[in-house]
Amino acid sequence: MSLSYNRLTLNDLDNDPNTTGSLFVVNHVEGNVVFVSQPLSGGKDVTVKVFDTWVPQDLSTITKRNDIINSPDFRKLVSTRKLDVLATKEAVALLEGEAAQEENSKVFGISAPNTQTKAKSSEIGDISPKIASLVDKANSKEVSASDTLAAFRTEDLDSKDLQYIIKHCTISMLKKYAAEKLSNSSSSR
Repeated sequence: MSLSYNRLTLNDLDNDPNTTGSLFVVNHVEGNVVFVSQPLSGGKDVTVKVFDTWVPQDLSTITKRNDIINSPDFRKLVSTRKLDVLATKEAVALLEGEAAQEENSKVFGISAPNTQTKAKSSEIGDISPKIASLVDKANSKEVSASDTLAAFRTEDLDSKDLQYIIKHCTISMLKKYAAEKLSNSSSSR
């Protein structure tokens, strides 16, 4: 599928004061792209995998944005246009399209029912069925925690969704994300 978007250059990334947050990329290689990111603070190298799909993927769910941007492997992949970097707002807009949701379902095994539909059952309460499905798939390890987190970041999670994740998810990274997001939304009121 051919996408229309404005790509960010390495210069754009170097001049961006935002050293944290999302880092969305699109893979232009047939097959998965794998590279190594070295943490700037020292520590163990992180292997980053970009799946063979046209759907934007948030690499910050794997390791820190700044560590990835400073990776020589990543920089080479971007400079040779094997990976394109997109602004977060643009990537999220692309991910909201029906075709992207179908592709996510195919590539990542994430079901994509209408996210506006709310389930009404005593088991999951008044939450998005997509969130319930993502939690179930993460708990069963059918979908990796990092892919689930990437999916959560593209959703407009309300307090009930976040509480559901905290209560029912068995993956500590996902519970922590939901707790922090719930805390931030409560303190911003």
